[in-house]
Amino acid sequence: MLRMSPSTRRMLTIAVSTAGLASCASSDKLPVAPDANALYAKYGGHATVVAVVDLFVTRVAGDHRINAFFGSVASDSTRLSNFKAHLVEQVAGLMGGPEKYTGRSMVHAHRHMNVRSSDFDALVQDFILTLQAAGVDQADINALTPRLLALRQQIVVDANRP
Repeated sequence: MLRMSPSTRRMLTIAVSTAGLASCASSDKLPVAPDANALYAKYGGHATVVAVVDLFVTRVAGDHRINAFFGSVASDSTRLSNFKAHLVEQVAGLMGGPEKYTGRSMVHAHRHMNVRSSDFDALVQDFILTLQAAGVDQADINALTPRLLALRQQIVVDANRP
């Protein structure tokens, strides 16, 4: 069972009931949407993903619950640019786009960060709010969210990862 705060549980009730959570429990890659290019193309492809990532990074920077995790990245323009590029690859891949994630594994990238379930939940909430603000249909958010939640085991310290 996923551990999450009551507010996240309410926000994700529909999304968690969607299939796909276990599909990347042991993988560092996000699974591709079942009808691969549908969501990527539906929302305008690469340019839209870049815009969503920019909105997401801005939202996270303003979120006092988790922005400390990203302070060193935000203060270095080269690192911030690389971070955004990797997020674009991940989000585009999540939506069925042609981009391939080229960054470090999620376990490796987060191993010394001490990310707790509440931190991960806050990030997921920010991602959902960003998608909603960008005009993504709720049904599509519900289809994407389980794929993001599946990364919990690789990112969260208390998620019993190896």
